Amino acid sequence: MKNAEPRTLEAMQSRATCYEVVVSVNGKDFIAGYMSRKTKSTLVAVAQFYSEYLLNALGADADKPVSYNRDGLVFSPTVRVYFTGRTERDARIGMGG
Repeated sequence: MKNAEPRTLEAMQSRATCYEVVVSVNGKDFIAGYMSRKTKSTLVAVAQFYSEYLLNALGADADKPVSYNRDGLVFSPTVRVYFTGRTERDARIGMGG
């Protein structure tokens, strides 16, 4: 999967803060995007968007219940969707502005 790119610093001016969301499968993380709301429903929306990818990764575990805790949405010990704690601005500055 390809990492989402943060907007430029100029494009972020006068906009709401966006938070980085990551999909993690078997230790491989990719940035799913930057979301303006840091809520459970946002994580569910990201999981729905990547549902085919997540279902393929889960295989036979796809029917097991999903838990939500401080680690985000946990589908199995190796599959989860979560906020990293970084903002889009942090990510852009980390890339060199």
